[in-house]
Amino acid sequence: MLGCMEEWTPYLVDILAPTAVVGWVAALLLFVVLIKELLMHERCSLFLSRIGNVGLVLMFLATLGAALGSLFFSEIALWSPCKLCWFQRVFLYPQVFILGLALWKNDRQASRYVLILSLVGAVIAVIHYMEQIQAMLDPIAFDPTIPCDLTGVSCRATEFLYYGFVSIPFMSLSVFLLNIALSFIVLRCEKLR
Repeated sequence: MLGCMEEWTPYLVDILAPTAVVGWVAALLLFVVLIKELLMHERCSLFLSRIGNVGLVLMFLATLGAALGSLFFSEIALWSPCKLCWFQRVFLYPQVFILGLALWKNDRQASRYVLILSLVGAVIAVIHYMEQIQAMLDPIAFDPTIPCDLTGVSCRATEFLYYGFVSIPFMSLSVFLLNIALSFIVLRCEKLR
């Protein structure tokens, strides 16, 4: 059974990589609209209000997909996570439960906790992604084969690059950025109701 599931890895990568790029673009657009409204001192627009209404659901789906994807890569595809991948998981996995409970209780204030976890997770993802970029640009100075801890896995190693820039830390960062943007929108539109 496990051997059969490993064959799914390229297909999952083909789904998750474009989804991560869409997540980046969506987060960027949401930040632009949010900043524009803040600078113009506008109330929560109809667009942001509608996004805010489904924000918890969108965050839950993004976080659940990322958590299941990371578990697939490590437990089924047998890709060993490095130290920085583990730290990102520490800030990602609790969000699934927080958002699930928030949806069940209709608690929009749970976005505060998601925001904090996503901010810290995003910082770790940026550090991880920058280490991979350094190793790609200068593999002699930033050797991607040198392990960063006793697991023998290097934080600079890139399991795969899709489109020439999408890696696991990039995907992680896209979920954290999307959750940051959506948390701000949910909290802002709730406050202005």
